[in-house]
Amino acid sequence: MRSGANERAATDAGDKGSLIRGLELLRLLNEVYPLQVRHLHALTGLPKPTISRLLAILCATGYVQRDDTGGYRPSSKVNALSAGVSSQAWITEVAVPAIDRLSRSVQWPSDFAVFEGHGMAIRYSTRATAPISITAPINTSDLPMLESDFGRAYLAFGSREQRRRILDALAHSGRPHDDAAHDPERTGELLDGIRARGFATRGDSFAFVRASTIAVAITVGEQSVAALNIVCSTRVISPSQIPERYLAPLQQTALQIGRALSWDGYVVTRGKSARGNAVPAAPAAARIMQLEGRR
Repeated sequence: MRSGANERAATDAGDKGSLIRGLELLRLLNEVYPLQVRHLHALTGLPKPTISRLLAILCATGYVQRDDTGGYRPSSKVNALSAGVSSQAWITEVAVPAIDRLSRSVQWPSDFAVFEGHGMAIRYSTRATAPISITAPINTSDLPMLESDFGRAYLAFGSREQRRRILDALAHSGRPHDDAAHDPERTGELLDGIRARGFATRGDSFAFVRASTIAVAITVGEQSVAALNIVCSTRVISPSQIPERYLAPLQQTALQIGRALSWDGYVVTRGKSARGNAVPAAPAAARIMQLEGRR
């Protein structure tokens, strides 16, 4: 009897360990994708055969997909794991009202972006409603992490571990605008400088002649969950004057949004203290959908 009980206990412990490791792989793939087995091995330290076995299970159950390059990414089925928690709910209920107030206050447009895959994706913008209009071109998806103001802010103000994971994935992406990730010392100096200065700007290869921006990260604890900027016309204000005038309200808005959120390592949601204070945001939701359609 004791032998049988010991065997069951060992089996249960093994199953629990496999589940925990599988969830960790899924979390990493949800944060940065696509990743190959060697990338996951470098990030987790798990043996490659173990990683391959867990990925096979995740693929067989439909939660992970494998592409032609041998990279793995989460499938749309992962959305079902949120159990009714919308990935955009906190954006419309918490972020959008605060961003609208910021834009009205500073008069200039503000863009809001989240991290997806290997880059940043704009999920909300006040360019259509801000008192001062900006007509500079706007890309809404796959904004480079080390050249865009969003990406730089996201990396600079997140935890060291979050930064390390993303930079490691960028170094293996094979994409030209991620090449800087191959020089961790120089990249580290860039991001540390941004953190010390308090804001990020665009890199030279991503700058626009007629518009200039400053960006900060929205953080929950030490985790970056989004980035927020202010966009100004260089015909009206010089780039050096933008942080002098607008950094404080931008930082305050990002802090306000971050304090209203919670993050469990997988999903960003409204914090309990922020619930019940949401206001209807149909126009905001419509503008989010417009951005989705332009991607």
